[in-house]
Amino acid sequence: MPKFFFICICLSIVWQCSIAQEVKFSVPQKIPQKISEYEIVGRTGEGIVVHKWGEKIHQIEMFDKNSLDLKWQRELDLGDKRAKILEIIPYPKEMIILFSVKRKRTTYIYARKVTAAMRNISEDVVIDTIVGKFGSYGFKHKIDISQNKEYVNVWRYNYNFNGLDYIENRLINKDLEEIGAQRFEVEDKMVIRETLVSNEGDVFVAKARTKRTLVSNAVQYDNVVLIHARSTIGKLEEINIEKGEYSVNDLKIEMDNRNNQVVVAGFYSDKSSPGVVGFFYVFVDVATKDISQKTFIPFDEQLTNKINRSTLLQAKEYVFNLGIKRTILRRDGGALLIGEAMHTSDYNMPRTSFDTYFNSTSTNYNYEDIVVLSINPDGSLLWGEVLNKRQQSEEDGGYYSSFGIVNVNEYLSFVFNENISSKTNLNHYLVKSDGEYIVSSLLNVMDYNMMVAPRYCKQISRNEAVVPGFNSRNEFILMKLSF
Repeated sequence: MPKFFFICICLSIVWQCSIAQEVKFSVPQKIPQKISEYEIVGRTGEGIVVHKWGEKIHQIEMFDKNSLDLKWQRELDLGDKRAKILEIIPYPKEMIILFSVKRKRTTYIYARKVTAAMRNISEDVVIDTIVGKFGSYGFKHKIDISQNKEYVNVWRYNYNFNGLDYIENRLINKDLEEIGAQRFEVEDKMVIRETLVSNEGDVFVAKARTKRTLVSNAVQYDNVVLIHARSTIGKLEEINIEKGEYSVNDLKIEMDNRNNQVVVAGFYSDKSSPGVVGFFYVFVDVATKDISQKTFIPFDEQLTNKINRSTLLQAKEYVFNLGIKRTILRRDGGALLIGEAMHTSDYNMPRTSFDTYFNSTSTNYNYEDIVVLSINPDGSLLWGEVLNKRQQSEEDGGYYSSFGIVNVNEYLSFVFNENISSKTNLNHYLVKSDGEYIVSSLLNVMDYNMMVAPRYCKQISRNEAVVPGFNSRNEFILMKLSF
């Protein structure tokens, strides 16, 4: 055996051993009929927080972060059985709960601070009040949290007969003090694509104009604008990201707090193409509002050849159904742009009875390959990889499909079900900073008589994540992965 080949094998073995995984499970829990939904909130000093709720109940459960034993469960008293929780934000020693209560025609948005053991710290604070009017087309709320959790931004989306009319924000700090509020107009054919709040309390909105191609029903965008709002001084400033030279298929915005800049990244098409032809990457300096870096780069031949080996491609030049899942910023100013191919298809199933014949429509959910692009600080492509997977399910909303990400700094773990069946393997791709990757199996779900949902994975420490699942008796289970 050549010496170089032997060294490569040894290094590969060392790498795989250094990223060995440990898997733990919680005791299965029966789900009461009054509980219909759940969310893994995150981790506090008390443990791992899970929120479960139904039509007239909200329950908080605390699991030991090491053993996954259930420490306690408590029902939340929000003053009204019809109250709806918008967000639960965990801190080491406390939590902030944002919830809405409707009384007659008025809806109140409250913020409550509690200890990690669920004891009230302060009185509920009213964040927003909405008086319903006859003929109103309704509203919805969305929550943004700064990376350092110092600021919470409560968005209200207001609708009229044409759709979204305008949005408003209420910015508070973690002491529940109001910092400021703004109103953002939404022009005809414009949509709000992304929002975020920085560690300094600055608010950003990315909006774009919708368009459709003649050869595809997929929505594309042009005239992408980034709005910067400093709520403390009541001033809105607009920065043009893309004025119509390209068609944007999907985009994400991220706050680079280290370099005080906003990163706008995504996939784009040229004017004549219905699918994705490349990626773009834009830096906006927060202090000056200048675009310090702006690149639109087509997929190179090497990456196109990798994509050509998958079912992502329907024509040699275009990639269809590719959307952004996440952008991960690097310390050097570069980023990882992570996309996934996903599409649905409807089909008719003929059914017969004794006296009639009719069609029933079903929906297939197809989650396919993961595209990972490592982008240099100057916007050029360092490397690109296609991580193959094929997931197909029917009439389930893709609940067990897609993937979860665990960022262990030295590498990323992409956790996913090999296929959607009771005999599937739970696999993961381990991707290093240079693009090298391996795929391996974490477990076979049939051995544990359960199915897990990696897309709802929640990272709770540098090298740990929890994933929800259910066994054949429909009992709730938490699985912890340690890397």
